[in-house]
Amino acid sequence: MSILNRAAGVAIAAAVGLSAVGAEAQTAKSPVELCKGGQLAVVRMNAVKPGAKAAYEKAARDHLAWYRSHGYAQNRLMVGPVITGDRANGYTASETEFASIHMDSPGVPPDKRDAGWDAYVKAYRDSSDLTVDKFVCLREPK
Repeated sequence: MSILNRAAGVAIAAAVGLSAVGAEAQTAKSPVELCKGGQLAVVRMNAVKPGAKAAYEKAARDHLAWYRSHGYAQNRLMVGPVITGDRANGYTASETEFASIHMDSPGVPPDKRDAGWDAYVKAYRDSSDLTVDKFVCLREPK
């Protein structure tokens, strides 16, 4: 399993409720300030609307294409269904629950967002309901 795949698993676990707040929580103006030396990820969970899986997946492709067409080449976007089950009964991939992990998201300022940005955001909203939207700072344990 690659480090990125392990990081993705950790990010999803954190986003769905395993995060803890320390007694000495820091406050910052941006998540980047709190993740120096780590890898910042945006973790989202979406409830895909009935019959809208293809539209949701297209929104994800358009999302990444927007970044590439605007000169952002270092970020990674991974999207996929939530898998449930166990070894005894087997596993299934959800048709309606999807996770996305946006690694090294550049944090595009509002004035740089254009009609293409608005189109992919609308496509996500038309095809799914956002249920979790969190920043996660990932680091290898030391």
